[in-house]
Amino acid sequence: MKFDLKRYYRSFIYSNLNDTTMLICGILTVFFSLLGHSIENGFFSGFLKSAYQTLALLLGNYDFKATNIVSKCSLYIAIVFTLFFYCSVFIKLLGKKLRTWCFLKFFAKNHIVICGAGDMGYALAKDILNKHQDKKLLVVDINPTNDNVNSICTLGGYAISGNAIDKDVLNKLNITKAEKIILMTGKDISNLEILDAITKVIPEADKNDPDNEKNIYIHLESKENYEILPSIKRSGINIRVFSVYNNAAQTLFMKHPLGENVDTIDNDSVNLAIVGFDAAGLSVLYRALALGHFFNGKPLNVTIFDNNHEKKRAEFLKLYPINLKAGGIINWNIDFKDDGELFNKDGIENFTQIIFCKTNVQASLTDIARIIKNQSAHLKNKQFFIFIDKHDGIKGIANDIKIDNKNKMDIIPFGNFSQICSYDVVVNEIYDKMAIRADQRYNQLHEPEYETNWGDLSPFLQDSNRMQVEHLPIKLKVLNHLLENSQNKVLPKYGDIENEANNRWYSLNGKPTSDKKKTDIWEDIQKAKILATYISPDDIEKLAKMEKHRWNAFHILNGWTTLPKPEGKDYPDRKDKNKKEHALLIGWNELEEASKYIVEDGIKKNHNYKSDDVETVMRAYDMIVSAFEDDKILQDENSIYCEEIFEFKQKIDNIKNK
Repeated sequence: MKFDLKRYYRSFIYSNLNDTTMLICGILTVFFSLLGHSIENGFFSGFLKSAYQTLALLLGNYDFKATNIVSKCSLYIAIVFTLFFYCSVFIKLLGKKLRTWCFLKFFAKNHIVICGAGDMGYALAKDILNKHQDKKLLVVDINPTNDNVNSICTLGGYAISGNAIDKDVLNKLNITKAEKIILMTGKDISNLEILDAITKVIPEADKNDPDNEKNIYIHLESKENYEILPSIKRSGINIRVFSVYNNAAQTLFMKHPLGENVDTIDNDSVNLAIVGFDAAGLSVLYRALALGHFFNGKPLNVTIFDNNHEKKRAEFLKLYPINLKAGGIINWNIDFKDDGELFNKDGIENFTQIIFCKTNVQASLTDIARIIKNQSAHLKNKQFFIFIDKHDGIKGIANDIKIDNKNKMDIIPFGNFSQICSYDVVVNEIYDKMAIRADQRYNQLHEPEYETNWGDLSPFLQDSNRMQVEHLPIKLKVLNHLLENSQNKVLPKYGDIENEANNRWYSLNGKPTSDKKKTDIWEDIQKAKILATYISPDDIEKLAKMEKHRWNAFHILNGWTTLPKPEGKDYPDRKDKNKKEHALLIGWNELEEASKYIVEDGIKKNHNYKSDDVETVMRAYDMIVSAFEDDKILQDENSIYCEEIFEFKQKIDNIKNK
């Protein structure tokens, strides 16, 4: 193994090794000095004199006259350890400061700044220093005794203590020369305060100099705080919002879709339990409600278990003032119960997927152990998930848990910080690859002249694209089943299919819409014609209805309501962004009638809006291959993508190659 002198030096000055060295050198100095002088002065009669001479030696007086060879050797050894002792003291007092000062003075340019060295900030810093060693990293934390700061410096980063709200601290960080700034303190309010302070320190960038644009990444746990960002944003500053808890929920449902272990094609319902309702639990529930829309039309049933369930229910309804029971365009049932009810006899019997989201990982493991002990009769066909944050080692423990000596439990860890707080996720937005490409492809198909920029989209529109692709695995489960069952059937002619599509989705009042030829777009959507040939129009419509339910749920969760239609008149517009009202926030069966009265930009649209949801279904293969031409990513067991995606791509490719 190659000896890394710099790393050893950093380990020496930032770890407890330096403190131990100081102590050992001090003890050995005293021991050998006392031994040498005592041999000359006498062990007992001359002890006080020897102690005085030892003190003098520690203070730098090396003028001694020893006649005994053992005494001389002891005193020379004591001098050596004295020098080591003072070197250790010097390094302890000045080594850290000198190293940091040199970086801030000469090298703090085009660097990455992380504000906050808690568990999330440390996980990100560690990933940068281990996997992106070409990056220069500077971390600031308000707590001067934070052990993570020393660990970051040991790995090769730089760190200072201070409050990043302070202008002097920001100047010390050379924030105006930073390449990227990542705000990852443990509180939204602190991150927002730091963001506001940074926007005041950084001068408005010269619009003719793109290098002046600053990229700031801010962690916001609560989605409502997204609404504050427009008031803070300044010219020349690109602000990107993320949440590690959203990342955790995203990875969970992309790898293991809702209803993965349930027959959602026929008559089974998905019954989900969320245990623990803090930040992780809330993110899981939000995504479950946004994505839990199935081919059989059955509502998603969710029960939240928390030891303070009444308070959590009230807080949830403040954030999401929605109906908790299915009805109208609402397609879910939500219930809040006391944490203890899950552990009653038969407490888990009716649940298909149980997600433990407690902030205390040990408590979640204990809960699972209780269930194994007391409800083993109900463990079959159940999926258990456990949020593990910084505890990566839990993955091994979860994989080894067994019901008995033979049968293993299906316990799946998710949300480990080393994954969801990585540089590729936070900065490179690797989890958004499909959503970014889906947005680009949509614009290529409809408005080729319009070049979309993901960074310019609002958090709402970014999330809208995410949810569209994250629902894809649930649709693909159906498509894979339908493709499998269609292999030996007599296939219709594509011309007949096109006529059927025009009659169903591209006409109003029995007449073709102005975009009747829009089915021609299926020529441009990769493998849409294969889907149209192998999947019946009735099934395509059921899938489109799923998509409509998903679209409705997303808008409801984000505070939108239905735009009322004036009696005897057209809608004044398709949507009112200020009031968050949308004319199409209605049921599938009402879409065609509403389409007759939509006015957009002062022009009455001759468009059947059912076709939009149909098109989303037809773009299933296109969404996948636009992002992943190489199958290796989809086949990788460590990726966040479920088997349904690769299976669907294989089925379509096999049909294409017949």
